[in-house]
Amino acid sequence: MSYATKMQLRMLLPCLMPVFLGTLASWVLSTLSNLPVGLGGKPVEFDVPEWIFLGGLAATTLAISYQCYRLWRWSRGEGDACYVCGCLLGSERRGGWGHYRPCLGCPKNHALH
Repeated sequence: MSYATKMQLRMLLPCLMPVFLGTLASWVLSTLSNLPVGLGGKPVEFDVPEWIFLGGLAATTLAISYQCYRLWRWSRGEGDACYVCGCLLGSERRGGWGHYRPCLGCPKNHALH
């Protein structure tokens, strides 16, 4: 697996978390809303599970769009790149020897001066 592939996976896989959590939450809520039917009662009609899923889908779409924009800028040479592998740098973090930015492709950390 190349450094560029690792970078793309590290950028895009966390963006899928809202849609997975939204799907799980909507499944749980729809199961709970059908519980009275199983006990002989009237079904509960509400659209909250659908809205939760659509909210997760919208959040995922926005997150993936932003990461694709970062990848597009990197491909044009406009993003901050690692001097070792050429991949994008992550967000600024605070470490024991000062602030640094980790590379998203290789395990290098780049100090900020």
